[in-house]
Amino acid sequence: MAIVDMGAVYNTYNKSSTATTNGNSTLDKDAFMKMFLAQLQNQDPLNPMDATQMASQLAQFSMVEQLTNLNSTATNLVAKQTGATNAQLLNLLGREAVVKGNTVYLADNKITQASFKVDKDAYCQAKIYSADGTLVKTITLGQQSADQTVVVGWDGTDESGSKVADGTYTFKVAAERADGATVTVTTYAGGLITGFKTDDQGNPQLTLNHSTVVAYADVVEVRTPRDQE
Repeated sequence: MAIVDMGAVYNTYNKSSTATTNGNSTLDKDAFMKMFLAQLQNQDPLNPMDATQMASQLAQFSMVEQLTNLNSTATNLVAKQTGATNAQLLNLLGREAVVKGNTVYLADNKITQASFKVDKDAYCQAKIYSADGTLVKTITLGQQSADQTVVVGWDGTDESGSKVADGTYTFKVAAERADGATVTVTTYAGGLITGFKTDDQGNPQLTLNHSTVVAYADVVEVRTPRDQE
């Protein structure tokens, strides 16, 4: 009497049974084992199952069961990790995130911090621009050392010292060595964390200043807003 391919039967039975038992894998396995035991009890004594083949099929069944359990465990771990990440992100609301960029937000006399690094010692100058690209202010920052974080320090005023309107601004930094060679500049933008969500792949994202969405993986620093220090 040929033995049934237990792995294939288990897979087939598990799929069909799941549709009627709402995914109760324990009942599926129990029912399958009852079927297997019944097959053993009713086998032809003159043509019994081959012991080696039966052992091989049992091992296959065990492997399928282990993979099913592993999948269930992995799903539970992902769910727990997602919950932990969301709880962590919730604690970030109201704090300031620093990401690579060149955006400055001005609202209610509060300005998010703009900063940069140069890869070589250089003389630096920053320019602030309005949303339409108009130059608002030039800030001379002098000689700066390589790999040190330098705060631009804009106070929200224009060249005449008058306060500018609330809104979104950008900044650019020019850096040169004494011989006139241009130096590479990396700029960083700060933004108040006002929300969080996930993208289509489930990766966490932060909403800054109620508008800009950045990947959580791109955040290089989280700190207390300057007005609360």
